[in-house]
Amino acid sequence: MKKFEIHDLLRYFHNAKKADGTLFPILGEDSLALTTSISYLLEDTNFCIKAYSGTGKTVLMEAIASLLPHDYIYTVEHMSETAIWYDRDKVNKSRFVFIPEAQKIPEGVMEIIKTWADGRTSERKVTDVTSKYKPTMYQELHPKYVLMAVAVENDKGSAMFDAELERRCMIMHTNPTVKQTEMIIKHKLMHSALPRTTLSSMSDKEVKNLQAHLMKAIRERDEDDATVIKNPCAPFLYEAIPSAFPVSRSKVQYLLQLINAIARFYPDEIIRTKVDGVTYGLVSPKHNWLGLRIYLNSFVEECLHMPSHGTDI
Repeated sequence: MKKFEIHDLLRYFHNAKKADGTLFPILGEDSLALTTSISYLLEDTNFCIKAYSGTGKTVLMEAIASLLPHDYIYTVEHMSETAIWYDRDKVNKSRFVFIPEAQKIPEGVMEIIKTWADGRTSERKVTDVTSKYKPTMYQELHPKYVLMAVAVENDKGSAMFDAELERRCMIMHTNPTVKQTEMIIKHKLMHSALPRTTLSSMSDKEVKNLQAHLMKAIRERDEDDATVIKNPCAPFLYEAIPSAFPVSRSKVQYLLQLINAIARFYPDEIIRTKVDGVTYGLVSPKHNWLGLRIYLNSFVEECLHMPSHGTDI
């Protein structure tokens, strides 16, 4: 199997397909696509995509889900507050939880998400009224890592997605600028004019090999004796971080997690050493450079509270 580069993951998003096999590429969202997929899948970062409706957040989530086996994912949508508890076996067996429209989920489910974000098990006490003795039972939903999308124009979504949850998630926005819209329109016009083979630049075999590469990295992270990632270059990132804004204190962890995730994408490049029975993996300057290239602009914008939907203004 060939050695994969971050560029191959980007090519995958440029050649993303719908469930029916129709080509539906992620265009003009390179930073968002790479940051979301790498941080969420390889470093277990709770992630939220905030955007206006119709700007591609659901398409991106579907493309990321397509990188995983079906049994690794549990999708939360169109359910009551108690439905997720009846599905608890499926939830507990899953590795990742996807919420395509977080603004539509009940408040009780959102509280479960907040509990998970703290790394705690969500518990519920129920009474079996069908039994003569009415015994009390405890149900559990084990902590899961969540990828969600929120429509910012929805008032309910804005109210539920409060500061308490925001500080528990890495947040990025899609790009609804005029330039981005023009790019998508041009692609759709070309798609209508040309055969499929002239637009696709990644074969099905390459996609399957990329999926296998990512799954291997996820399984290695899940091992009991998994390598503990350390970044000896981290102190040198200080000059790149906008320390004038207090919010950078919490957001800097997401930059570091992305860099760690990039290192996991290149497992053969990690320098490993064992200390007191623990295997440590040292992140290289290359991984730090890639992390800054991919995420730094978005990191600064988020620290300035200047999401991408304000750039046209």
